[in-house]
Amino acid sequence: MANDRPRNILITGAAGFIASHVANRLMRYYPEHKIIVLEKLGYSSNLKNLHPSHSSPNFKFIKGDICGADFFNFILLD
Repeated sequence: MANDRPRNILITGAAGFIASHVANRLMRYYPEHKIIVLEKLGYSSNLKNLHPSHSSPNFKFIKGDICGADFFNFILLD
């Protein structure tokens, strides 16, 4: 993937244990890609899990639920 053009990657549930590790690893290995994380901040969410990625200019955190069509369209158009 190193020779590919930069991509946008959307990760849902990103403040959870597994998805946060995926997001942090993608930021580390593919810094040219834009990582968009979507989280509704439920009972098992922890924003501290995403701390390693917060300082990257290619990292974007969005609080919300993917179930809403309007919200999903907002993410795709951004």
